[in-house]
Amino acid sequence: MNLRLKILLSLIAVFITYVVIDTAIHQYVVLPRFVALEQFQATKDLQRCHDSIQRDVDNLHLVLDLPTEWDTLQDYVDQTTDCFQRRSQLRPPGSDQHLDMFAVVNHDGKVVYQCIHPPASKGNVSRPQQASVTSFPEDDWTPKHPVIKSLLSSPKGVAAETRGIITTAAGPMIVLGRPIFREGDDRVEGACVVGRFLDRQAIAAKAEQADVTFQVDAIDRLTKASPELVPASLRGGESRGNVVAAAPISIRELDDDHLVAEGTLLDIQGNPVLSTYAFVRRNISQEGRIAMHYAIGSLVAAAFVVLSILLLLLQQIVINPLNQLSQHATRMGETGNFSARSEINRDDEFGDLATNLDTMVGRLKQLCSSNQQLHVEIRQRKSAESELQHAATHDSLTNLPNRTHLKRMLESRFANRTFSAGNCDALIFLDLDNFKIINDSLGHAVGDQLLVAIGERLQAAVDSVSRHSETKTKNLVARLGGDEFVIFLGNVANEEVATEFAEQIRTDLIGRYTVSGHELTLGTSLGIAFSNDSVTTPEELMRNADLAMYRAKFSGKQCLAVFDHAMHESVLKRLELEEALRTVLKDGGLRLVYQPIFDVETGVIVGLESLVRWDHATKGLISPAEFVPVAEEIGLIVPIGRWILEEACRTIHRLNEARGDGPPISIGVNVSKRQLADSGFVDLLRDVLETENVSPNQLNLEITESMIMDSPEQIVDCLSEIRNLGIRLHMDDFGTGHSSLSCLHRFPIDVLKIDRSFVSTMEVGDDYESIIHAIITLAHNLDTKVIAEGIETTRQLQQLRDLKCDFGQGYLYSKPEPIEDLQELLSAVVNQPRKDPQFGFASSDSTFSMLAPH
Repeated sequence: MNLRLKILLSLIAVFITYVVIDTAIHQYVVLPRFVALEQFQATKDLQRCHDSIQRDVDNLHLVLDLPTEWDTLQDYVDQTTDCFQRRSQLRPPGSDQHLDMFAVVNHDGKVVYQCIHPPASKGNVSRPQQASVTSFPEDDWTPKHPVIKSLLSSPKGVAAETRGIITTAAGPMIVLGRPIFREGDDRVEGACVVGRFLDRQAIAAKAEQADVTFQVDAIDRLTKASPELVPASLRGGESRGNVVAAAPISIRELDDDHLVAEGTLLDIQGNPVLSTYAFVRRNISQEGRIAMHYAIGSLVAAAFVVLSILLLLLQQIVINPLNQLSQHATRMGETGNFSARSEINRDDEFGDLATNLDTMVGRLKQLCSSNQQLHVEIRQRKSAESELQHAATHDSLTNLPNRTHLKRMLESRFANRTFSAGNCDALIFLDLDNFKIINDSLGHAVGDQLLVAIGERLQAAVDSVSRHSETKTKNLVARLGGDEFVIFLGNVANEEVATEFAEQIRTDLIGRYTVSGHELTLGTSLGIAFSNDSVTTPEELMRNADLAMYRAKFSGKQCLAVFDHAMHESVLKRLELEEALRTVLKDGGLRLVYQPIFDVETGVIVGLESLVRWDHATKGLISPAEFVPVAEEIGLIVPIGRWILEEACRTIHRLNEARGDGPPISIGVNVSKRQLADSGFVDLLRDVLETENVSPNQLNLEITESMIMDSPEQIVDCLSEIRNLGIRLHMDDFGTGHSSLSCLHRFPIDVLKIDRSFVSTMEVGDDYESIIHAIITLAHNLDTKVIAEGIETTRQLQQLRDLKCDFGQGYLYSKPEPIEDLQELLSAVVNQPRKDPQFGFASSDSTFSMLAPH
């Protein structure tokens, strides 16, 4: 479809849309306004007729308001002897007021006068000038409406005037009933009822006054006989003189040229009695339709002319220049003559387009000439990108795939993996044992050559497996960095096959390597994990293999470990423990317990050692051996150690305050290497002692032997400052580490604590007892006291006494207890204790019988 046809169809669519919208606007917006105006006019016409009838009802009382009429009515009511004769000669009241009915009754309910003029349609009936005083004539035209009878028969019940429309055999009548009073007296003497027929002549007069075709018809007899058929808005109660119905006037179309407005008139009891109709010619909507047709035709003609002119202008201004440019471009493409120029010479956008086209063609030659050079550069770039990609996914030293390559391969494998029955994937992590020693001692060049040789050996082993494998899954050897390698075996027959291969790799790598004239032997630790339905991500598989490799490292190196879920659970437990430790101080889960230290010879308390306990909310009591090392690794041991120090000092203060003038008590607190390495630790000790109002000689700090020997030069200065504060120092777990007896005398240690492992073996043989004796002798020669830990039997206690050990602690005396549970034990100390320079106090020997084990 060419552009000309597209524009033509678009303009036709616009034209049709315009005609449809314009017609819809006139049909559904403009014309309904003319119709609404006609309906409003019809409603007003019928309303004027209703208002005219209502005025007749409202003005009927004027007949009885004339003073002469009231006097006449009073004469008719008077009951004298010549009353009847006088009444027969009187002119009936209202005879000149166009009344069709007039009646008077006395206070006894007897008719004293009546005058009824039936409508002309009923025939030739004369108007009587007088009537019997006892009865109503029962002629065919006599009003029989219940309201008329009620007004004429019981004047005593009439308290106010009653007016409205009633129905009679002769037709509808407007009536007014009013009580009669004697002048100067409020007593009711009788009643007067007047009426006027609402006949065709009266209706015609109303229509002529309103200048409208007006018609009144009686309501159907069924409706009057069955009030439930009458609308609720037209039922109920007296009309109180209002003859116009409360329901709105309805409008309906009689035919294309007429509208009819329908209304309802109510009788004197408020029930619908007459239907009213006003007929209106539809001149307004007819004129509106004619005007709308002319308007639509004119607009359509104008639109057609405008669209035709627009199409011609588009042809001349747009389509013709575009055709010329299209033909020019086609010729250049067919002939290849890029020297030709466009014939369009215009000062508008098409002229600019032609100029730009010529310029583009000129430059096209230059592009063609440089196209080949661009292809050369693209090939070079692709080669460089390939090299960069290889460098990004391969190790530069061994040319093996690196971690990035391994991760991508595992992601692809997990996205598309399928296993035969019993098959699985295996991932093996390898870490070379003691490679750092070789690298540091022989140089990085030798270390790099060794890594290359190991990579080649691993690759050869994996290639051999791939050649003999029946599966198409690609195996992979990768170097993660440093001395860590990874082997991926895809879709192996079973876990036993993969484990045997890993064991063979471990055996092959143990062999000797000749590198730069050096004969090297090294081993490797391997961890293997398997990918099955329970392993869902590459990260999970790599983590499992890594955990297995570290398990092999910690199991003594040069061995193979297979991942199991217990490893994962151990890691999760460790992470959970770390997370709980981070909030333990805030949650208040830590508490201190205290174990008494006794004089071995006398069994007297010489001090307390504080021990931390963690009462976890869900796990219960957690051993310090489990959470303290973790706290040291993640750096929480410093705030935990501070809390322990503060809590122990508060306990010292409370105990000594409770003792009054009694001897003060000292408590030992364990400190970590990280605390001692803190430059502000000495200041912390000083602040805590001052804050808690504790004397320095009441606090003992316990440090381990390995802590001192790992960094003797750095630790000795810190210990000297602590000792200068007056705090005593105990060396804990003595004999379990790598003690250097040559430098032991340099440390300001007050007490050596023999580890429980030595005490528990004293009963085994004399060799262990000799070791303890040597430690005690060494300590005493250095003027240092000795505490033996873990005393559990009386035989151990007796052996320590024989070896002249100073003090002891253990379950034989007391297990670690909260300070509240030790109050009875502490209160047994007598009032005259002897001082001990190492602990601060000791009770007299008189307490031995109670404290010594039984």
